[in-house]
Amino acid sequence: MSVRGSTADCAGFDVTTSAHLGAGEVIATAFSVPLGSLSFWTEKLQSKGVLGEWRVDYEIMRSMITQDGSAARDAVLFRPATVVDVAAMAACRLTDPAAGPADQRMAAYFDAQHHPQCALKPRTGYVAVAGDSVIGYVAGHLTTRHDCAGEVQYLFVAPSHRRQGIATRLLQLLAGWFQENAAARVCVCVDSDSPAAKPFYESLRASPLSPRRKHWFVWENIGLLTHPPA
Repeated sequence: MSVRGSTADCAGFDVTTSAHLGAGEVIATAFSVPLGSLSFWTEKLQSKGVLGEWRVDYEIMRSMITQDGSAARDAVLFRPATVVDVAAMAACRLTDPAAGPADQRMAAYFDAQHHPQCALKPRTGYVAVAGDSVIGYVAGHLTTRHDCAGEVQYLFVAPSHRRQGIATRLLQLLAGWFQENAAARVCVCVDSDSPAAKPFYESLRASPLSPRRKHWFVWENIGLLTHPPA
């Protein structure tokens, strides 16, 4: 659950959020402490010079709040990705030797110069950042492939940051973009070399496209990812 632009009580947490700031949105949390406790994050984001583009994610931040009310300084931040981030994204992928190097066409993809099969020009991506390092990323585009309106092109999280909800949050951000672009039916090619990939997508309500296309999964309405199940 993400609470935006308000103060709410959730499972014992006093959650204070700030609404739209500049070009984007920043979400922060506090554990039973006043607004002043958020000053650390304000200073951190201002020091980056892109306050309005960064997010401090509620679900991940919640597990990083200490009992004395101070926020852990290794929180994960999310922001839109650009071609400038490609080198850092490629370095992130190298943290998992089994995954192999990043797609050499990634820069061209973000620059709208490389188009996967049936891809349309509109596309976007997001990165997850811890400290000064990219530790995960996602990207997708509009398409006509497999009678879908959108396709997930890339999704990766560094091994040291897996099983923390980061991949899910990245996919939720991308799902929001698809929803904004009227793309409900979205497909993804599941990596057959990754045993965790299929269960992961199934847990997020994707299903096999067809018996003949086992490695393709589809969401009939990816917008549901932006609304956690009750």
